[in-house]
Amino acid sequence: MDGLLLALAYLIGSLNLAIVVGRLRHLDIRRRDIAGASGVFRQLGPAWGIGVGLADIGRGVLVALLAQTASPEMRPWMGVALTTGHIWPLFFGFRGGGGLAPAFGYVLYLLPGPALVGLVLALAIGALHKLTHERLWPQVGWLPFGAIFGFAYVLALTWGEPGFAQVLLVIVPLVIRVLLVLSGRWWE
Repeated sequence: MDGLLLALAYLIGSLNLAIVVGRLRHLDIRRRDIAGASGVFRQLGPAWGIGVGLADIGRGVLVALLAQTASPEMRPWMGVALTTGHIWPLFFGFRGGGGLAPAFGYVLYLLPGPALVGLVLALAIGALHKLTHERLWPQVGWLPFGAIFGFAYVLALTWGEPGFAQVLLVIVPLVIRVLLVLSGRWWE
């Protein structure tokens, strides 16, 4: 049963809604921007971007709910499968989005209070980065930059707690993606 749930988590992650919405609007979002809520926001407008973001968060919550039916050892890996599916989606040639919104949804279900405080922190630090240092690191957008601090905050709060492994593992694919972007090897 755990194997099926893990595969389902990956497939749910692979339903990249930014790509689907882009195709509905006759646009391959990946040719112009990141295939996530922020790319849709920039390319198709705020309403579409917010809609995709909320749906991506919902996919994260859905997988976290499904994880509750898995064995305790499998639960953290379902978050990994979710974010891996979003970043490297089976249905779209393994070229997807950044994974922040699904990862946030997963953590939001597990730890709602810390996740919301982490979100506020991420938005504040991201906005500060945009206003002051975005020219220094143009390859790192304001939201991913802020998310580093938001997720770090949640990790610090859960250190030594049962939720720590789930939070840590759900962000591992995000870290790998960021390292690939920074090295200039994204989509090679």
